Amino acid sequence: MGMKTILVVDDEPDICSELSLYLTRKGYQVVTAPNGKEALAVYKKLKPDIVISDYKMPVMNGFDLLLNIKRTNKSAAVILMSAVVDLDPFIMTKNSAAYEFIHKPVDLNELLTIIQKKIPD
Repeated sequence: MGMKTILVVDDEPDICSELSLYLTRKGYQVVTAPNGKEALAVYKKLKPDIVISDYKMPVMNGFDLLLNIKRTNKSAAVILMSAVVDLDPFIMTKNSAAYEFIHKPVDLNELLTIIQKKIPD
């Protein structure tokens, strides 16, 4: 099977870089986007295997991105991440059939485990 593609979406360039470097080293092809609007365009063009998106971003937040991706592909795998500690985003994502919600700072090993469960080799 070919290399799996992951779309990382975050308005903080350092987070995109860190996740991209880590996931590339783990054998994934990674593309990044700085906001939900650009990510949606990338998603429609590349159809990545999984999307990892920040929840709170300008232009289009992660929840709106999730809803738009699900309109395009109901079975799309999306992981939302946020430094926000309240449970509202978690509840919203579970109700919207997002794959997972993780807190920042991201535990890279936990993230890799989630990815491997959703898109096995």
